[in-house]
Amino acid sequence: MRPNETFGELLARLRRIKRLSSDELAFLCGKSRKHISALENDKAVPTYDLTCTLAEKLEVKPSLLFNKLGEMADQALEARKPFRKDND
Repeated sequence: MRPNETFGELLARLRRIKRLSSDELAFLCGKSRKHISALENDKAVPTYDLTCTLAEKLEVKPSLLFNKLGEMADQALEARKPFRKDND
């Protein structure tokens, strides 16, 4: 995993390593090419089941994909400003 790589970038890189087109990966996963494209462009987040299917079809451990999703979720939470109620 590369340090600043997003889930979508990781997914696209793994797909290219396996020499699959987005159409081929979509077919293997039972999804549309448009859905795979949205995932690779970080416009969508995969479900648990789809993440497991992607890992299976790309022949990687599911934890690789889940860790990246968790990392991105942590970064998103850190970027949010904490809620603060002023008592004035």
